[in-house]
Amino acid sequence: MRLILAVVCGLMGVGYYLLTGWYPDVPWLQASFFNLGWPVTITVVGLILSLIARRFLSRDPVLSSWGIVGLTGCLLIFPLILAREDQAERDIARQEAIQASREALRLERLRLDKAEEERRAAERAEREQRGQTDRFVQYEGRIPYDTLDALRQLDQQMREALDAQSEAYAAAMEANPTKGPESWIRFRTLDQLEVELAAHRVLYEQTRSFTQFIESFEESYTTSIEALDLQPPADRIAIAEMERVLQFWEQSRIYDLRELDVRLLGSAIAALNVLREAWGTWSYNPREQRVRFENPEQEATFYEQIQLVQAIALEVNAIREALDEDLEPNP
Repeated sequence: MRLILAVVCGLMGVGYYLLTGWYPDVPWLQASFFNLGWPVTITVVGLILSLIARRFLSRDPVLSSWGIVGLTGCLLIFPLILAREDQAERDIARQEAIQASREALRLERLRLDKAEEERRAAERAEREQRGQTDRFVQYEGRIPYDTLDALRQLDQQMREALDAQSEAYAAAMEANPTKGPESWIRFRTLDQLEVELAAHRVLYEQTRSFTQFIESFEESYTTSIEALDLQPPADRIAIAEMERVLQFWEQSRIYDLRELDVRLLGSAIAALNVLREAWGTWSYNPREQRVRFENPEQEATFYEQIQLVQAIALEVNAIREALDEDLEPNP
């Protein structure tokens, strides 16, 4: 019987040794208990208890055996319970640190955006002082005043429509902060995942609206010009102004960036939908740094979308870097 007890306790110790690998973030568990010393010690304690128990429970060896197995099991499980609580606290602290970093980055971005807005406002004020705010001043005397005023109004309408789209996009980005895939797989509740998914959907719709506006801009502007029934050279001037705006968008890559954002958000939504549909059946293995699904098709779909997100993000960064290089002054 003691030999059987020793084997059972030994197997429990080996199981404990394997389970400790699930707690890679707990240093004291790795240093003090993640070795064979602790299971061997528990096995020896189990044997000693079996010898002592014969004096007190000699009439019921089965009861004493189960009592010893239960006691050794509790001794093995106790550090694992402490380690689980320790790791949970570390995960919370890490999440708070990540959130704090994101908040600091967001505030810094807002500061830079505000500084850029102030710079542009200063430039506009300077142009106003120089009488350069009205692009149509150069055409005075070449076309009738009423026609020139109609062009100004059309240009103002298009400018306001673009500003509205830009402001709506900026507001959506501000009101719907999102996290990356590394945070998705560490969500502890389905509600957290639902909030992240809802934010991505709002951004997707707003970004798609922005790209659709740019896609329809030339047609809308052309239709408005035709409705004015302009006479030469006013018609050519109106077309030239439209082409100037389109050329600015082409050079600034605004449409390219927003179109990539639409694709990125679409892939992110697809990946989040897989996590939501398979909630409770997938798990993240920190040792392998990989998410495992019970359904192989869901796992393949998830990683396919994550790879698309990463590839599109690289395209976006490449465009932004190229634009930054173009803005740098030549030596």
